[in-house]
Amino acid sequence: MDTADIRESEDDSVEGGRRDVGDGRDSYKITVAYDGIETELDLRDPMADARKILRSAGLEPPDGYVLIELQKPGARSVGLDEDVDLREPGRERFQAFLSDRLFTFTIDQRGYEWGAVNISEPELRDIAGVPEDKVLVLEREDEPDDVIEQDQLVDLAVRGTERIRTDKHPDAFEIKVIYNGIEKKLKVSLSELISSVLAKAIAAFGNLPNPHTLALYNKQGREMPDGETVAQAKVKKGDKLLLRPSAVKAG
Repeated sequence: MDTADIRESEDDSVEGGRRDVGDGRDSYKITVAYDGIETELDLRDPMADARKILRSAGLEPPDGYVLIELQKPGARSVGLDEDVDLREPGRERFQAFLSDRLFTFTIDQRGYEWGAVNISEPELRDIAGVPEDKVLVLEREDEPDDVIEQDQLVDLAVRGTERIRTDKHPDAFEIKVIYNGIEKKLKVSLSELISSVLAKAIAAFGNLPNPHTLALYNKQGREMPDGETVAQAKVKKGDKLLLRPSAVKAG
C-alpha cells in the first residue's frame, strides 16, 4: 500500500473501524474490465476519479490509459481528475484501454466514446442496451448501409464518427449450416421452427447417413430443440450452425 492509500485509510477511519460515507455503506463495488479480464474492486470513497480507479485496478501509470464508464445506455470517457459519484445508481462498470486516443460513434443519434479503434457487435449491443429483436445498421453515405453481424468488428477510425442506427430484425434472412466442413446457405424466418430449419439443412446436403439422428447446434455448442422458433433460439442473420449427431435423439 502506498503512502496515499495509508493516509486515506487513516483519514477515513471511525470508531469500530467502520467508515461513514454519508449513505450507510462502508465501500462501493465496481468492476474494471481490461484486456478481456474483469476485476472487481471495493472502493471506500464514494467519489473516485479515473486516476484512483485505474490505480486500484493495478493499471499504471494512469495517464497511459483511457477509462470508459459503461452504462445502459452509455459509454463515456472519465478524465483522470474527474470525480465519479459511486453513490449514484448504475455507476459501477468501467472499461480500461491502453491508449491515448478516444473514438466516437453514435447509435440512434446518441453519442458514445470508446478507447480502442475497433468495437464488436456484442459490445455495441451491450453499451446501447439494444434488444435481441433489433439489428445494428452501419450508415454509409456513398454505399448501401451495412447490417453489423454478430462476429463483425466496426472500425471507428475509418470515417471519424461512425453513425449507427437500430432497426427491426428482418423476418427472413440467410444463415449458414456446416456439415463435415462443408458449408451451405439457408434462408430462414424468425417464426420458423428449428425442426423446419433442420429438415431444410438435411435436404440441402442430401443423402446423409441416419438423418433422423441429426440436430443443429449453435456456435456455443448448444443443441437447439426442434420445438423452438428461430427467434427463440436467438439465431441471427449470418450465423453459422453446425449439423451433427444429436446428443438426445436415439435410433
